[in-house]
Amino acid sequence: RSSDDPSSGEFTYGVEHRILPHDACGLYNKCGPNGICDTSRSRICGCIHGFKPRDQEAWGFQDWTGGCMRKTKLNCSGDG
Repeated sequence: RSSDDPSSGEFTYGVEHRILPHDACGLYNKCGPNGICDTSRSRICGCIHGFKPRDQEAWGFQDWTGGCMRKTKLNCSGDG
């Protein structure tokens, strides 16, 4: 502490327990883009309907950060 610091120099450190995740699904983006997290399943991450894991090998190692991609590409031809 410097001599011009008006504080007493006594500090405490605490953790706000209410902001900690309650389970694995409480972590932001746990299952990546278009992924669904469900702790009641043996593999907690899955994909929304019409999507599949972007990196199946990584998912085998429980690395879901790559998320899911469409099973079929969008057909966006035409003017609407």
